[in-house]
Amino acid sequence: MGFTNDAPVADAAPAPVSDPMSFGSASPMEASGGYSDPFAGMPVKDTSGGDYSSSIPEVTALREWEDKHRQELEEQEKKEENLKKERRAEAAKEIKTWYDERNENIAKKRSTNRMNEEALSDTKTGPSTNPWERVVELIDTNSRTADEARDVSRMRALLIQLKSSPVVTAA
Repeated sequence: MGFTNDAPVADAAPAPVSDPMSFGSASPMEASGGYSDPFAGMPVKDTSGGDYSSSIPEVTALREWEDKHRQELEEQEKKEENLKKERRAEAAKEIKTWYDERNENIAKKRSTNRMNEEALSDTKTGPSTNPWERVVELIDTNSRTADEARDVSRMRALLIQLKSSPVVTAA
């Protein structure tokens, strides 16, 4: 490295620098015998011949198993894809029938409600002065079951009281 040696003499000629792009001249390393090709003595195989059997890999037990396993995986993937398609078609069919039934039930409920409203309006002779009568008609004031979670007797009593003596509003 020259860190401990004396500084180079300024009068000495610089070492010749070899051009890395000059392919015709031998490098200084080759000329001194420092470089040798490790593959210099190896024979070169001719790949331009008509022998194509070298491009096909040898059939071994591992290669046979890999091919068989790949085919099994492809078959399994096809089966799963077909099963998925069938399930999607079945689900779409069930959803369609559910929506059809739902729409039919909604239409039936609407027609039933309209008929009940018409029947109720036919029985009414005119506008009632007490709107609480209609509320009391719509609820069942006599229902009392042990399964009720809340005590609604106070609300029932209040509705009956409003029916019998409605609140008078100043007009």
